[in-house]
Formats: sequence, structure tokens, C-alpha cells
Amino acid sequence: MGLDASITMKNTRLKSACLRLAAGCAAILACTAAPAAVPTSTQKPAGVHAWGYEGELGPHHWGELDAANITCRIGHHQSPIAIAPQAQAPHHVQAAEFHYGTVPMRLVNNGHTVEAELTQPEKAPWIAIDGKRFSLAQLHFHHPSEHTLAGKRYPMEMHLVHKSEDGKLAVVAAFIREGAASQPLGQAFAHLPTAAAAHEAAPIAIDLSKLLPGRHDAWMYEGSLTTPPCTEGVQWIVLKKPISLSAAQIRHFSSLFPDNHRPVQSLGDRQLED
Repeated sequence: MGLDASITMKNTRLKSACLRLAAGCAAILACTAAPAAVPTSTQKPAGVHAWGYEGELGPHHWGELDAANITCRIGHHQSPIAIAPQAQAPHHVQAAEFHYGTVPMRLVNNGHTVEAELTQPEKAPWIAIDGKRFSLAQLHFHHPSEHTLAGKRYPMEMHLVHKSEDGKLAVVAAFIREGAASQPLGQAFAHLPTAAAAHEAAPIAIDLSKLLPGRHDAWMYEGSLTTPPCTEGVQWIVLKKPISLSAAQIRHFSSLFPDNHRPVQSLGDRQLED
């Protein structure tokens, strides 16, 4: 065999070996390729809540769960706060004026609390702060209370969320103590939706003028929503006199929500106004 023929044969064998090696590599790559997309049946179902009150979904992690919640972590005017009655300043804004009456509402269990929504928003009760009108949007409950008073928590707390025409928010907070059953909330607590996303079909009527204390003395401060996205710029009116629910009413709510409160946040450079 001549030199040229020998070289040609060696080249042919080399090419054949390379082709076999390439085929083998392709097979290996095919076996180790990234897995197929997760079937939709195993994906997170619609309606699953992206935050909660314990573990990795709890308040200390809200700011990490979604970019929209970043204020929960970096905000400086967050709520709730620890109310120390001795550390108060005079009001810089006029005390809230209440224009409340009986209002038809619908109960919703949103997985985080039971919320009472207005069925006739055009007839919403309202409050006025420095002449600015805030219409009631909804009310809901927390167990135990979110704000603390002199280092202590009440069994529950009610929030009445109001909104102005320009989108500003004002929340009236009422501490709830154990005592006499609440007649204005009696119908509501007898029909609390027990399942998340469940609506109570029949509207209920709540007389807000009888629900709150006769006097509306309150502490006021600027804070945030106490749930994600923890939006700031919320005017808080925390009533000094609590309302009451019976032990049975509190127990009924706590059976649905054993703990749905956010821990207190630093007051920082804010003042608690009396």
C-alpha cells in the first residue's frame, strides 16, 4: 500500500470514528436535556393566595414574595404600630367626622379575613377629614388585634376602609374586647363564610352608627395598609374606646382565622396624634 493510500484509509477511519462519537454525544445530550415544561395540572392553581400569616408566606417575607410588595420591606411609614398613650402630639388634622347609617353589605371570605363589601357603593357611608370626603369601601377583621395599646393586644380589631375620589385611603380601626355580643354584627357573625372565596348570597344590613362607640375620640397617624402591597399614605384613625363581641363570636371568627395579624412596625419619625 502506498503512502497516499495509507493516509486516505486512516482519514476514512478517523472520520468514521468521529461520526460514531458525535452520534454518541447526541444521544447523551438527548438523555440529559432539560425536562419538558411542567404540565398545567401541576402548576399553581388560580386563586391560591401568594401571601399569608405564617412560615415562608408570613409577614416577615411579604416584601420578598412579589416585586409589587417591596414597600412591605423598605417602607418607613408602615402599619400597624404600637400605641403608647403617653407619647402623643396635638392633631395636625381635624378629627374625623362620621356620617354613618345602616348599609347593606355582602360577606366574602378572601382567604385572609372575612370582608364585608357594600352592595350599593353609590350609597356608601362616609367620613370627612379636614373637609375631605372618604367613602366606605369595605370592612374586615383581624384576630388578634394588629395595633397594640400600652404593649397589649385586644382579642380582635375591625378595620373600616375608606377611599376618596382622588384615590387616597383612610382606615378607621376599632379594638374589639370580649364582652357583650354585638347586635349590629350579630347577623354578620351568624353567617361568616367558612370557605375561601365563598360569598354569602343574601346581603346583610349593618347599622354602622350603632356599631361604633358614641364618641369617636381617636389617635391619628399616617401609615400603610397592613396587608400586601403595604401601600403607604394611608390616614389611620384608631378609636380609643373599643367595641365588644361575645366570647362565642370571637371564638367563631378565630376558628376560621387563628392568627391573621401583622406584627407592629416602627413608628420612626412619625407622630401619634391625639
